[in-house]
Amino acid sequence: MVYLITCDKCNVSKVGHGFDPKKRLLGVQTGHHHKLRIESVIDGGSGVEKSIHFKYSADRLHGEWFRRTPSLVLDFAARDLRDRGLKEIAKDVFLMSDCMRGSWYSDEEKIGLMNQMCNVLDEVERLVELESKDGIEFLGVA
Repeated sequence: MVYLITCDKCNVSKVGHGFDPKKRLLGVQTGHHHKLRIESVIDGGSGVEKSIHFKYSADRLHGEWFRRTPSLVLDFAARDLRDRGLKEIAKDVFLMSDCMRGSWYSDEEKIGLMNQMCNVLDEVERLVELESKDGIEFLGVA
């Protein structure tokens, strides 16, 4: 599993991999002066982790710690959607993630785009929960 552990106060995230992200969070928390949380967990191992490290190398602070950017958060969301079989939505979220990395958007515009995308992802999550609860097929995914 590849995890994104985040410090909201510092606006930084750790990208790592392991079998027990909750246990890892406890270990990392002991050495960090602000509260940390698990923001996302996706399928994958060291290969996925390394590809994310490479993609976001410009945002690396030290080791596995990165600036928490909208692009990084959306990248994890897109990978999660793809893993759930929602490949068409995942492609759109990956595209949004790549757009957020571009310098042609101001930070204010990026925050607005991220908020819009979060609303879309919340709705997708709600629909997926309905599907699993009621046995409804969502977007052709059973």
